[in-house]
Amino acid sequence: MFGEVRGQHESEWAAMTAVAGPLAVGTPETARRRVRQAEIDRPRH
Repeated sequence: MFGEVRGQHESEWAAMTAVAGPLAVGTPETARRRVRQAEIDRPRH
């Protein structure tokens, strides 16, 4: 979801804030940590 809305916001933090509520993760910081972890876990080819 973050990747879909990133371009619609002036900063990554604004995008994290926008997705935190709909994803019910609590805070933008929680959303940020999950996005960063997903980037780490994504297989590189």
